[in-house]
Amino acid sequence: MNEIFPRSEYTKHIYPRRRSRVIYSMGDTHMEKFKKLLQQRYQLTDTRMLCALADNITFQHLDKDVKLIVEGETAANIYFLLSGIVRGFYYSENGKEITDCFVYESGDIIASDVPMNNAPSLITEETLIPCEIAALPINKIQELMSLYPEITQMYLQCLSLNLNRHREHKIALSRYCAATRYRWMKRTYPGLMDQVKKKHIASFLNITPQTMSNLRKRERTEQFGMAPDTDHAGAK
Repeated sequence: MNEIFPRSEYTKHIYPRRRSRVIYSMGDTHMEKFKKLLQQRYQLTDTRMLCALADNITFQHLDKDVKLIVEGETAANIYFLLSGIVRGFYYSENGKEITDCFVYESGDIIASDVPMNNAPSLITEETLIPCEIAALPINKIQELMSLYPEITQMYLQCLSLNLNRHREHKIALSRYCAATRYRWMKRTYPGLMDQVKKKHIASFLNITPQTMSNLRKRERTEQFGMAPDTDHAGAK
């Protein structure tokens, strides 16, 4: 996770401490850091466009377990993750949560596939740990797209990245055994397994929590140079 936007550096609006979502205003220094983040992440070069984006963005601190976007509801904003971890999930026919994706890299857009036509969202996006985000109203980004082609390119880049991640995930689920899926996730999402609950990782990999535990035990055993257990873990 990127900590270039620590909470202590924000100027806090006065909200009750019990609130799970707090809006901040940022000083010039950290606003420039945000612009630089966009420049580096999306190769944006138009300074007027960056200023227009920054002028329409609000910065928020969210506690863990806050739902940014809810399945079936119409999203009002697109969110840039500055720090933290967000999980996307949907519900199965019997009401079980199915983990669809994780967002944890600074500068990533949360739910980049949010419909622009007021259609309901297909998944819920929820914070797993306290997060710092930047929110941009969808109606405003549509307006800016008509003025600045780079914003359209940025959005298409996000859609492409999201599509590739989902394709890789789908291939991993359909092609690999449970142990290979586990290794794939460690390679594709380095460090994430140490920060996310086991049940969310298991759901993402379409394995049972018990299989997840067995895979971790086997991994620890192999790290100490001992033969792994003979009982093979399998997908559910």
